[in-house]
Amino acid sequence: MNYDELHAIIDSRDIDYEMIVENKIEYSPTVITGVYFLLNGTEIVYVGQAYDVMSRIGFHRDEKKKEFNSYYIVECPKEHLNLVEAHFILKFKSLHNVTVPVQGVFKSRHQLKKIFNANLWQIKKFIRINRLQDYNGYYRLSDFTDFTTSE
Repeated sequence: MNYDELHAIIDSRDIDYEMIVENKIEYSPTVITGVYFLLNGTEIVYVGQAYDVMSRIGFHRDEKKKEFNSYYIVECPKEHLNLVEAHFILKFKSLHNVTVPVQGVFKSRHQLKKIFNANLWQIKKFIRINRLQDYNGYYRLSDFTDFTTSE
């Protein structure tokens, strides 16, 4: 899959904060595969993914580590779950998300360092010079097509 296809997947499922809060679901017995948002009032406290979202939300409710009173679901094919979840984790910077799932679009500076066999300062310099958008410590890999380790 190329970067245009990956970006098209994100764009086709992208929604804004207001849509999540206004269309949250209080209960649904249907089996759904997708990315879900746990909300406490109007705050998104967690973004997750599951093949059976309702089962996973039930786990969160029983676990009681994340305080939430409603949720929202974006249906998504299994093969796109990591990409779509990563997009929303970086977009909304929710309280309980500390990592981004492995996927092909968003990479940390340390991941970029390994990918390009470069020094961290070279990665930081390229980011600064090209004024690349920081997605909560992650960057779009496609923004590094012109990256080179030569001075």
